[in-house]
Amino acid sequence: MSMLSPATPAATAGQYFTDLQMTSGLVMITWPKARPTASGVDTHRADQVLAERQDPSLSMHASTPPQDARACASILLAADTILSSGRPAPAARSPCG
Repeated sequence: MSMLSPATPAATAGQYFTDLQMTSGLVMITWPKARPTASGVDTHRADQVLAERQDPSLSMHASTPPQDARACASILLAADTILSSGRPAPAARSPCG
């Protein structure tokens, strides 16, 4: 929420939310490996919603956020955790460097 502070420059906040959106898409297509492990985080609903998306007969775009608020919150938490770490997870690093 600090990105919504008046003290945060608009360009910085804009870049963060762009990164959050892109990282959230990556989290959704790599779930459950990207599942948050923090205590108290309920990822059960996200597990259900994202498992339903594995059906190849569905034409839903993989990075479309789920409409379920709890599932979406879990995904955003995972994305924010990745962004807050200051470095990408080993699996997300480029093989070139």
